[in-house]
Amino acid sequence: MTDQALRPGSDHLDIADVERRIKAIFIGSVGNLVEWYDFYAYTAFALYFAPAIIPAIGAVSPSATMLCTRICDFLQAWTDRERWRR
Repeated sequence: MTDQALRPGSDHLDIADVERRIKAIFIGSVGNLVEWYDFYAYTAFALYFAPAIIPAIGAVSPSATMLCTRICDFLQAWTDRERWRR
C-alpha cells in the first residue's frame, strides 16, 4: 500500500466537476418532474373523460375501469423504479 492511499483526499473542489454534477442533477430533476406531472395530470382528469373513451362494460363503470388502469400503471412505474434502484 502506498502512503498516498492512506492519506485522506484533499479538500480541493474542482469547479468544472461541481458544475457538471449540478447540471446533471438539474436535468434529471426536470425530466422526472415532466414525467410525473404528465402521470398525475392524466389521472386527475381521467374521471372526466373516461366515459368518452371507455364504454360501459356490464356493471363496471368507465371511471372504475380507468381507475384500475391507472393503479396498474402506477404499480408498474413503481416496480420499474425499484428494479433500477438496485
